[in-house]
Amino acid sequence: YVTAYLRGSDVDLNDPFVYGLDSLAPRELGFEALELPDRLIFQVEAEGKSNVYLRSWVATEFDWNENKWYSASYPDLYKYRELFGNTFTPDSIKTKFYNYVYPSSTDIKDENTYKNFSPYGFTLQQLNIWRVSGQSLLIFVPSFMNTDAGILEFETLNVSPYKYQNYFDGTYSSFKIKYGTGYSTLSYVTAYNREDTAHTIDDSIEYYRLCAEAISAAPDAEGNEAQSIVSELEWTLNEMGIEYLGTSIVERYYFSMSDKEQKEFLDSVNAELKYRSYVADTYTEKSSLEPIAAIAAEIKEAAIAKELENGGDGILTPHEAALAIVEYFRSDEFYFTKTPNEELVKGMKPVILSFLTDVKQGYCSHFASAATILLREMDIPARYVEGYIADDFEIQGTSGAKYLAEVNGTDAHAWVEIYMDGIGWMQYEVTPGKLCDDMYDPNSNTIAPEPEKDELTPEEDNSGSPVPPEKENEDELIIEVPDIPVPVPDKEEEKTDLALLMQLIAIGLAIAAVVFIITLIVRRIRKRAQKAMAARYEIIDTAKDRDAFTQNTYDRHGHARSINDWILDVYALIGCEPRPGELPSEFVARMREDYGDLSKVDVGLVIEAMQKEEFGHGLNIDEMCALAEYLEDIITSVYAGMNIWQKIVNRYFRRKI
Repeated sequence: YVTAYLRGSDVDLNDPFVYGLDSLAPRELGFEALELPDRLIFQVEAEGKSNVYLRSWVATEFDWNENKWYSASYPDLYKYRELFGNTFTPDSIKTKFYNYVYPSSTDIKDENTYKNFSPYGFTLQQLNIWRVSGQSLLIFVPSFMNTDAGILEFETLNVSPYKYQNYFDGTYSSFKIKYGTGYSTLSYVTAYNREDTAHTIDDSIEYYRLCAEAISAAPDAEGNEAQSIVSELEWTLNEMGIEYLGTSIVERYYFSMSDKEQKEFLDSVNAELKYRSYVADTYTEKSSLEPIAAIAAEIKEAAIAKELENGGDGILTPHEAALAIVEYFRSDEFYFTKTPNEELVKGMKPVILSFLTDVKQGYCSHFASAATILLREMDIPARYVEGYIADDFEIQGTSGAKYLAEVNGTDAHAWVEIYMDGIGWMQYEVTPGKLCDDMYDPNSNTIAPEPEKDELTPEEDNSGSPVPPEKENEDELIIEVPDIPVPVPDKEEEKTDLALLMQLIAIGLAIAAVVFIITLIVRRIRKRAQKAMAARYEIIDTAKDRDAFTQNTYDRHGHARSINDWILDVYALIGCEPRPGELPSEFVARMREDYGDLSKVDVGLVIEAMQKEEFGHGLNIDEMCALAEYLEDIITSVYAGMNIWQKIVNRYFRRKI
């Protein structure tokens, strides 16, 4: 708070640092019995049965002396925001990747928010989360969230009414989204239980890399040169046996994207390269312990030998390396338990080393920690992640269109994410048992149904969500309810019931009195709002009067500053006020792009006039008129775009518009 104040920037109340670091405290790893509170934390509604991982906390480094995972310190956080700004989240890298590689996966319609891309390792689903309990300011967001949509209002595709912060590297926080609130996301739910998933993921990454390199080498190519690049890429992909959906990214870039869309693609490529460099600096620190390095080398060598035996090229991709570690932990040597045998600990070894070499039993934190370190030993960027797991989804109602899971305190979980160039972070379950089976085994009951053809074709619209398996038995779930006759009261008896009649009269009089009082209050509120609006429009009309300006018959500075304040109030209503540290030119560019149709007056002229009034010697007549006309226009435009409740609150209670 003090740092922000001294810098002259606003304090974001969604920032956990404002309230202390309890939710960001280091996670200590030991062999004590795991005790978790058995109370309901979340209710999660999904459109498929795949397990949903609710990410909340991301670690950057492990302290081998203290046996603790640490998240970002304040200097780390400051460096991160200095590099990427306050709004960047790595989930946006995955969103962009899927948007370009599988275009129909991000083509969302209100009536069809389920997209089945299970052959490529994910399904896109709308997930509805109701937070029953818990005090943390960290938001438990289903990974990986489609950042084009962001956090949504509960059970809708509307923007959430609660503000939140992209706190740090995939960690989100909010002062408002606590217990007793609901929110929704469009999320890419991970599932690797198709037999060809490893092949399709690696092919997709290579396809994207080749396209990005071809375009970056000649971003302004046109005509024959562009066609030559497209043909050469298609030949290369064909030689490599890489298939892609619909029209290639390169062909779309040169022949169907607008200038703005081309810039967005190049910006996304450059943003990923910049973040990739950050990941290499942050999530690759090795253990410096020879036994751990030896175990990693042993796992890698065994996986390469298996790859060669099966006719592969002997090159282990990050996905294959992660699966090799999964199989290593699924062997008979390791097993899951909440009460590891501490007597197996030998000497004063670090916990991760002791787990890998001696104990070989533990809970999710042990497996996820060890997997993170082993992957880093293989030169693969990896990070330790905590949150909750929503599994055991049950069909909701009789339609079979939704599934519901209850998440308890005992469902707290840890897993590992690895970074793959281009696509971003990928999630892996490394704790042996049911969760591993659900993520990787083809016979798991969480596997998504086979996607219909139109789901994998960018040029075609989906006609609807895939039917979950249970829907085939929908008829068996329908219960016939017989008509039950309703008894008709004796009218003669009603007439003689004087006591009931008097009660009804009393209730009626009470209701009439309440209505009368409410009417008086409403009239008073309306009168005050109308008076405020009349005063505002009087200033607007005066400011537009050129004769009054020339004759200097009113306080020109006072009027201009009042108009400036009201313009900023309207900006605040639509959430587009200037950001801390944002240059006026940057703000003008953002306003032109997002809200250029609010007024016929150019926002650049308006911001220039506002600055001139604030820091100069006053406005000329044209600038004063432009300010007044702009305010009048945006009041009308913003008010017209509000729903009835927003109109009532902002006009009659807050009197902002």
